[in-house]
Amino acid sequence: MTGDASLFSAPTASPGWARRHALPAGLLVLIFLEQVLFGAEQPRLALIAAVAQLLLLAAVLLLMRSPRLPGAVFSLPFAGVIAVGMIQLLPLAALGNPAWSFSGQAAIVSLDPWATRVELVKLAGLGALYTVALQVGRDDRWRPLFLRGLVLGAILYGVWAFIDRIVSPQEFLGLSRMAYTDRLTGSFLSANTAGSLFGVYVVLAVAALAHALGRLRAEAGANRAAGLAPPAALFLVSATCLLQTASRGAGAATLICLLLAVAVLAWDRSRRDRMSGAAVAVLLGLLGLAVAVYLLSGERITDRMGRTDADLGERTQLYAAYWRAFRDAPWLGYGLGAFHQINALVASPADPAGFADVGAAHNVYLQWLVEAGAVGSALMLAGVLAAAAACAAGFARHRQARPYVLAALGALSLLALHGLTDFALQIPSISALLTALVGAAHGACLRRA
Repeated sequence: MTGDASLFSAPTASPGWARRHALPAGLLVLIFLEQVLFGAEQPRLALIAAVAQLLLLAAVLLLMRSPRLPGAVFSLPFAGVIAVGMIQLLPLAALGNPAWSFSGQAAIVSLDPWATRVELVKLAGLGALYTVALQVGRDDRWRPLFLRGLVLGAILYGVWAFIDRIVSPQEFLGLSRMAYTDRLTGSFLSANTAGSLFGVYVVLAVAALAHALGRLRAEAGANRAAGLAPPAALFLVSATCLLQTASRGAGAATLICLLLAVAVLAWDRSRRDRMSGAAVAVLLGLLGLAVAVYLLSGERITDRMGRTDADLGERTQLYAAYWRAFRDAPWLGYGLGAFHQINALVASPADPAGFADVGAAHNVYLQWLVEAGAVGSALMLAGVLAAAAACAAGFARHRQARPYVLAALGALSLLALHGLTDFALQIPSISALLTALVGAAHGACLRRA
């Protein structure tokens, strides 16, 4: 029986256990610390997080006997994105942005060289995190420990976020929640970002629950409860928190991904054997639980649905302005992380109120086109698709990898959908969580005993 037989069975403590499992523990600590510290959205916190990720990779390379590095099909596009960012900092007159002519300095592509340097360090940190997660995913001892810790940590975070919403609706750690005093934000300053996070946790709960359901026939009664209780609790807590964020985009993306996950699981089950009666009962109970959670907590998100047309109308105007900016610098963009300067250039009195103050394009793809240009965006997309394809192929070939692949691809799909209307994927803690999930899933497809 492999280490994935029961994700939530109690681990066996033995001399040296903590030392042997320091890597997945360190990975989990980094993920949750970034979440708690405002999503590491502030540049200094993002840099500290990136340095910690790089140090964790350095420890892996120094201490592991045979670490597995990502293949060229993943590494080359990622290195290409780094190269684009470095080119944006070079004083190349032929490529430089004309805006620099007013400063008397050498023209470069980036409108904000400091922000571009920060983004390059953050990207290097994500690359390091992916490599670390790859090692965790391919080890039969570390893989279930990582997923178990992620589920239990997410439950604790969700319970805290719900209580904090009641106890301190106006501020978090001394910072005002601004326009979100009537919505759950957790440790973030945006309810929509919190909505994305809890949507990912809902998908994670379904993936872990699917694994537990697959073990129902093999487990005894007590072990069945131990396997089902944590993912069911995570589903309940995360679904409740998601509805309390009142994020329409996150709610819609989560619902779509849940339907896709159920369809994939039903297809996979139909290929092998019939679903047990106990599994059907659990799924029906979970469906009833979801309906009950919506009836109890869904009023606010339902109210916001009525304002969707007006909000989309304003965002369409923003998108049109950013698209014009992209067309003026289509190949290399205006510099990674330089959105604030880009926004200041394209804003006009005819734009919606508050346009000049927005911190993101509210469309991940459009912002990447504006910042990295078509070249950088295409390279980033190629790397993400290569990793997703490797995970999808592993879902069919590696039974032990299925819960990890389902969680990773579900999270990736959810954030990609929500990225059409929001910016959660650009928050460092969200991108770190996704990177760790995909890296661990990829590693599970390359498992070693």
